Amino acid sequence: MDLSHPSPATLQAARHDWIWRARRSGLDLQRARSSDYRDPFARDRARLLHSAASRRLMGKSQVPGLLGSMLPRAWQTHVLEVSQLSRGMLRALQHLHAPGEPWLPWLPDVNLLEAVALGRSLGHAPFGPVGDRTLAELMREHGGFDPRWQALRLMQRLEPHTPGHGLDLTRRTLLGLYDRAMLALPTPGRDPAGLAGQDWLLQPLSERDRRALLGVPPHGLLHAAVSLDGSIVQLAEQLAHAVHEFDDALGLGAVPRAAWDAVVLDPGWAEAVDLQPVPLAQGLFAGPGPARRQAVGALVNALLISVDIEAAPVVDEPLLHHRAQWIAPAQALVASLQGLVAQAWAQAPQVAAASEEAGLALRQLWSLAWAAPDLLGLPAHGAQPSDVWARLLCDRLAGLTDAAALQLAHHGTPPGG
Repeated sequence: MDLSHPSPATLQAARHDWIWRARRSGLDLQRARSSDYRDPFARDRARLLHSAASRRLMGKSQVPGLLGSMLPRAWQTHVLEVSQLSRGMLRALQHLHAPGEPWLPWLPDVNLLEAVALGRSLGHAPFGPVGDRTLAELMREHGGFDPRWQALRLMQRLEPHTPGHGLDLTRRTLLGLYDRAMLALPTPGRDPAGLAGQDWLLQPLSERDRRALLGVPPHGLLHAAVSLDGSIVQLAEQLAHAVHEFDDALGLGAVPRAAWDAVVLDPGWAEAVDLQPVPLAQGLFAGPGPARRQAVGALVNALLISVDIEAAPVVDEPLLHHRAQWIAPAQALVASLQGLVAQAWAQAPQVAAASEEAGLALRQLWSLAWAAPDLLGLPAHGAQPSDVWARLLCDRLAGLTDAAALQLAHHGTPPGG
């Protein structure tokens, strides 16, 4: 083979790869080094991991009331779980399917997958879902709030790395985050948080693919496009919510045995993935120790190897054409576990009390900041349109840790102030 004259297919693949590795700034901030050992996606992962938003996740509870317990559940806990599960899912897809599968060449490398996993949770407010809902209510008349939008605002605008471009992540990493944000928009094509108009990101896509990604009919709504990378991480997020939160709920005694006994495992699937119902139940409810750890591990492994790749015929771009999905029995188990977790947290008294306090604290801070903007280091709001100033306030509140929000609400000073 004459390597000096690559084939048209090779050239096309190289061009496709270059387009999706590009950064919006157009600057080669990597600086070519003969000894360089990191590719663009490794840099994306490092920028996200070392960002201020990422560091704050350790102080943001995913489930209010548990951050100071023996089983703390911070958003950073969730991100680490999702990152690890994404790696496991990727390995399963690479090694448990036929070598000739058409989607195999499009699978992400592990750095890209972890970058997407790290970025998707950065936009959450303090106090878990109750904080997200409270900010959404407070921002209802000012464009709304959604943690999926907020994650992109942080990465593209608020985090300081590259002037005017935030963290200046690669196009493919952003695509794995963008689909999640766009599907959260209240109306297809409407973007109150200032995320739309991403012409640079969408530039490689056909008009049909753009409409699918934005959820615009006829290919939007029920069939909106999701990137291959984002779909893998999405399943890892579901797995973390279902199994690892279920494990924590078991540890707190919040799941009765009868609730688990009502979960139906598909017999054929359970046998294929080596889930034995009786020993599994005994292990899950054996109390803290090796038996529960092994039972939880068996659940995780069974789900990791129960992922398939489906084709989306309405799109052209390979990164949108292929997406990960659960096989049906695994999807049913994930849904059942998520239901058990939701019921456990809804009935846990410490979660209910902390959730009520969290909502009150954020509402109090919202009112205090409008009366005294300097409390959060904001400019006087009379100098800017109310929606613009409200977005600045929302950015500030969403970036607080649980402890900082409570301290400010109760004492008017940050922790240590």
